[in-house]
Amino acid sequence: MLKIGIIGFGGIAQTAHLKAYSQLEKDGKIKVVAVCDASPERFEQKLEINIGSADVSLGENVVKYTDYKEMLKNEELDMVDICVPTYLHAPITIDSLEAGCHVLCEKPMSLAYEDCKKMIDASLRCGKKLMIGQSPRFGAPFIYIKELIDKKVYGNVKSAIFQRFSTNPVWGWDN
Repeated sequence: MLKIGIIGFGGIAQTAHLKAYSQLEKDGKIKVVAVCDASPERFEQKLEINIGSADVSLGENVVKYTDYKEMLKNEELDMVDICVPTYLHAPITIDSLEAGCHVLCEKPMSLAYEDCKKMIDASLRCGKKLMIGQSPRFGAPFIYIKELIDKKVYGNVKSAIFQRFSTNPVWGWDN
């Protein structure tokens, strides 16, 4: 059973990630053992964002932190799930990899190519997996497009441009 820590306990962590982990926990595959958020009130809030509301709760044995470095030092984690504002992805990912954890990091990977490269280099150097949560690729429209390409329904694809539009996430950290 993998021991998971979540860093950043806002809307996406509560409404999507914790919900998925709850099911995996019921299946005996993982256990969320620690969560971290700079705002301790997040642990008590039930948030709602554009994909729904938080309808699962933290287990009573989950340790709560306000400093992710303290969490990485004190907990024996197999994986860290990073759900913080984008500008913090690179430093927290690198610290987590160096602490011996596999990392799932929310999208976008970073704001700068150089930081993305540092994240990848840290993953390779530490021998730990790094995955960026590009969840749209698992959605029905994208799976359908992939099937069309694989079956060559319209011949060989020479190039393609795809765009996904959405409103600004005013529900996000600091709007």
